[in-house]
Amino acid sequence: SFDASARLTLKQRLAFGYIRLGEGARAERLFRELIAAFSSTDGPDSASVLRVRLNLAQAFMIQGKNKEAIQETTSIYPLYVSKLGESHELTLQLLSTRAQCEGAQGLWDDSTRDDMTVYKLAVQKQGPLSFFAIAALSDAAQAQCRAGHYNDGEPNARKAWQSSVQAFGPRAGLTGGAAETLASCLIGAGKLPEASTDRK
Repeated sequence: SFDASARLTLKQRLAFGYIRLGEGARAERLFRELIAAFSSTDGPDSASVLRVRLNLAQAFMIQGKNKEAIQETTSIYPLYVSKLGESHELTLQLLSTRAQCEGAQGLWDDSTRDDMTVYKLAVQKQGPLSFFAIAALSDAAQAQCRAGHYNDGEPNARKAWQSSVQAFGPRAGLTGGAAETLASCLIGAGKLPEASTDRK
């Protein structure tokens, strides 16, 4: 038989599997049960509860409940910083989740702020050619350009694309995503015809 701790771990794995499958409602239900269980055994501000609350925000996100996800990540962000540090990978994941939801809500300046924070911290911890740094810079550039801030967004998009080519090669998925962001910025700024496929 499984003890209580093993059952909670299995439930957490199952809930995360539902996230990967895009079944956000099922994941949300399990994460809420886990938060209640871990809160009673470890305390409401414990590391286990904070991790599951991030997962809950991700479950909100894949359901399109962006306002709820923003509220949840904003609520726990100070606790992540105080307990794990601002440059911890989970803290950066939290900010990335919030930035994505802010973008989905059209809150481009907020999304840019969070993505640029992730970028700067990822550069400090992992280096400018790390996956996390490049992805965050590309996401920030996309938000900047969608907000109409092309003078800031285009150089960031180009830097992200060039960095990805250097670090991962021209055929990598991250490079393709960064190229798409750059093309979108150039089109938005009127520097590239919409029908063009030239992303240089």
